[in-house]
Formats: sequence, structure tokens, C-alpha cells
Amino acid sequence: MKVFKVGRGVLTAPRMWKNFANSRTHFVSAVRTPRPTWVIGLFVLLLTATAFAIEGVVWTLGGQRLEGDVRLGTGVIAIARGEAGEISLPIADIARAQFSTNVIAAQTRGSGNGMLGIYYPSTRFTSNTVMRLDDTIDFDWRDKEPMFGFPKDGFTVRWMGQIEAPTTDAYTIYFGTDEGGRIFFDDKLVADNTGRREYTETNIIVNLKAGERRNLKLEYSDSMATAHARLSWGSPTMPKKIVPQDRLYAASFDPNHRADSSGLAGAQGLLATYYTSDGLTSFTRIDPEINFEWKGESPAPEMPTNNFSIRWSGSLFVTNSGEYTFSIMAGLPLNFFINDKRISNPHVVALVQTASATLNRGERVELRLEVRATNNVVPIKLSWSGPGFAKTLLARQHLSPAIASSRETPLGYGPLQPAGIVLLSGVTVSAPIQSANISSIRLQGVLAKQPLPLTRVARIHARPLTTDLAAAVPKGRAGVLLKNRDFIDGEFAGIENGRVKIESVLFGKRTFDLAKDVITVVLRGNEPPPWRYSIAARDGTVLYGKGITLATQGVVLTEAPDVRLRAEDLAEIVRREEGTGR
Repeated sequence: MKVFKVGRGVLTAPRMWKNFANSRTHFVSAVRTPRPTWVIGLFVLLLTATAFAIEGVVWTLGGQRLEGDVRLGTGVIAIARGEAGEISLPIADIARAQFSTNVIAAQTRGSGNGMLGIYYPSTRFTSNTVMRLDDTIDFDWRDKEPMFGFPKDGFTVRWMGQIEAPTTDAYTIYFGTDEGGRIFFDDKLVADNTGRREYTETNIIVNLKAGERRNLKLEYSDSMATAHARLSWGSPTMPKKIVPQDRLYAASFDPNHRADSSGLAGAQGLLATYYTSDGLTSFTRIDPEINFEWKGESPAPEMPTNNFSIRWSGSLFVTNSGEYTFSIMAGLPLNFFINDKRISNPHVVALVQTASATLNRGERVELRLEVRATNNVVPIKLSWSGPGFAKTLLARQHLSPAIASSRETPLGYGPLQPAGIVLLSGVTVSAPIQSANISSIRLQGVLAKQPLPLTRVARIHARPLTTDLAAAVPKGRAGVLLKNRDFIDGEFAGIENGRVKIESVLFGKRTFDLAKDVITVVLRGNEPPPWRYSIAARDGTVLYGKGITLATQGVVLTEAPDVRLRAEDLAEIVRREEGTGR
């Protein structure tokens, strides 16, 4: 099949034809003007080619991670891995498939690089800290420690930074945790849901202007059992999704743990935190490389000239698979970690220590180097060597200060019932509502041309339903559940200009603000069954259901075969973990 490379993706003939035909003049000319045989043959090729491939990542249920050009086939996802050839995996073996959206998203990307996280190995935001730059807040630690040296239970995290909206709108910001959490917005505590023992979302509604940055601080405490933390947002024109890295700007609002905020956004290198000898105060910045010789000078603002500690962390980008050797000049005790595995000997003190590891091309590798300096006479340098190159300083172009939110195989953690339109078949379609009347509901985004008959709709969830919210919906009654937990009986009459219209025998005609006042609208039927798969589009639209069907042209949920996402619109397919409420 003929495909055409464009940027990071593969543009197939149908998409080329669509782009070409957007010009009515060219289209009419192409149809009406006689062409040579080779041109007619090209048109046939354009109309019959259907495969769409784009750079992506696939995780299997067995924990394998595969990168390459990803495309859909009949019942399979195929991954082209260069010289390794193409691998086809049936959907039953796939935990998650991620299709790169960089080509489209680049037009509206911000320049942020995540949230600054202060991790404490205690439940009181005290004790020694580890500073980290998290690209997003989308963690599913389950019953594992958040990083090497931390307890599995009994830790706290404080994330700080600024959030930037791509468009002016009223946004709902959700902080989902399994033991509650607190949200500080513009330096004020605006939501506190601590003490919960099941996954729930603390949320606030704020008006944000396009390009304006607002201070955001989140606090999370884990005391027992599994650990989860997730930061999402949504608006009337944007379906709920994880707040992306490019819309978060790391900063510190903690006077004891200051940071060079101006140097955090968009910089390459490693996140460096300089601690005083007691570890109670620190200063964080991004160092483009580890190559220092301070000669009696302070390493950072308000730091002593000796007897201090340094921790560098971030991600390493590997271009070739093979054996790599890291050389650390320090003459001091040190810890060196790759993917939270210590590969150095902390009991050896030498001018230069070396450590080796086998790394694979395309994998994101997490680095962490800790040095305790009793004096700063000896230079501190980090070099490396690997396949095809000799020992050289590890430079900024290979480094990122941000760490991916999770290296575990993602298995579709989410709310009990997602926000969206719930069909009688059990499918949930999460997308902003354009309008609704007594006949049909029209959505925005990629499904705008696929109106849903109202007779197929069971419920409209204005926000995700946790267990306690779902229990507040009375059985066998039609009406609206409001944010204050009041349930207003009535028949659904439509949605217009963001307001839900209800006709009630007792109260007559009433309207409610869908984004601010409504939790769910019940039209008919029972609560939906648990979903197994989620299918996300590039514009944020998400489909949830029990089964999916793959074809070359796109993907559908088996319970709603007429609701289709085209292959070129796909962002992600996730299989939910079995046997859990997640």
C-alpha cells in the first residue's frame, strides 16, 4: 500500500485526497478536466488506500513496551520497528496503545515542563525531602513505593506550579486521589477533601484566560493501601483529560525549598536540588550538565561553601540500543540510580566511579545522582560512553529534567462512571454537548456529524461519578441530581446555551447550569455497567465500553457500532484493569 511520509506521521492517500480536495476549484478541475491514464490511476490509489500509521507506543498486558509506527488492522494493532520488522498484536493482548498527537498539538502547545513535586517520607510533610519535576500528575503507584528509598505507605507529596489555559473559558480542575487531597489556587486553600478512603475527585471551577498563568498547589497524603494521584481539567468546550505537561509551569511557593522558576520552564538538563547539611532548606534549578568546579564558592544562592548535598534527577534519551558506561568524577560518596535501581556502590570513595547498564533505543530512562559534598575542591562531572561513541560529557541535548508520571504498564485507571452521555447499551460518550432537544443530542468535536437519537440515551453525567455520587441517584426516577445532592424529578426537555431544561409536574419548567450545578441527568434505564475499554480522540473525546472492534479505517465499541472514531483521529486506546473498580 502506498503511503506518504509527513513529519512524524504517515499520511495515507485518503487523507492526501481530503487535504487536496479542500480547495473547491482544484477539486472541480480534477473531476472535469480530462487527465492522462497515470493521473486516473493515481486517483484510484488515493481513493482505495486506507492504512493510517503514526509514531506511537504500545504496552502489552505482559508488560512489554513497543515503539514505532503504529497502525490499525483488522482486530490487531501493528507496530513497525525499523529493522526489527512489524509486529501485529491482537487487541486482547494490549493494555494500552498511544498514538502521537505532536503533529497536531504543536500548533497550540504551551512551553511548560510539569509540576515541581516535594516528596516527604512521612505523613506530615516533614522529614527529608526529594524534589522532582513530574511531567504530569497521573500516578498509579498501587502498592509500590513512589521512588527508591521511600515507604510504600506513609508518604506525602506537595506539587507546585502554575497552570495555563489554552483558551478563555470556565474550567473544572479535578484532583483525584484515593485518600483525598487539597487544592490551593492563587495561594488560597479552595478545596479540602482529605481523609477519604476510596478514590474520589476534589474539584473546583475557575475562570481562566488564554495564556494567563495562575498559581496552583496540590497536597496529597498516603497512609495505607494503594496510592493514586491524578490532575485533570475540562471545560464546556474541552472534554475532561489529564492536564498536559506543556500547560504546567514548575515553581516553588515554599520559603524553605526555593526554586529558580525563571529557569525551570523549557530548559534541558537535569533538575538539581542543593540542600544544606541538615536538609531542611534547599534551592532547586535546572543544570544543563554536571560539570562543576566551585573552588570554595557557594554552589547555589544561600547555600554554604561546603558541607552540602546535591541531588540531580531527570530523564535520559537513548538513540541506540546497547551497553552504556557512566563515569562520575566526585571523589565523594555518591548514589547513582537508573530507573530507581542503584547501580553504584555507595561505600566506595574514589576520584572516578563507573557504572554500566544496558539501555534500549526509544526508551525513556530515569536518572538520579546524589552526592554529599564535605568540601568542593574536587570537580564534579558526569560523562558517558556507549555504542559508537567514546567517553564524553553527558550534555543537555540528551537530558530532560522532567520524569514521566509512571513507568508501570498503564491499565486504565479512572472514575467509577466517567462524565459523558450514557447510552442504553452501556456505552459512555465523553464530549462537550453542542445542543439537545426531545429528538437528539449533538456533540462537539470529532463526533459532531454523528447525532445520537434521544431514545438511545439513558443518562448525562455532567461530572465523573464516584461510588457515593452514584449512590445518591434514586433508582427508577427521571430527573436531575444537583451538586448539593438534591434530586429534582422531571422529564428532560433539552440543552441550550449550556443549560439543562427539565419539565417537572411539581415545579413546572426549570433550567440548570450544566457545568456548575448538575452532577447527572437521568432520562431512563439503570446505571451503566462497568466499562472495559476507553478510546480517546485527539480533541479529547473519549468512548467507554465493554468491547472494541478494530478495522483499518478506525475503531468502534461493539455495543455502539455506529459511533466510530477514524484512525487518524485516535490518540489512545486503554484496557481497564480487570476485577477492580478502576
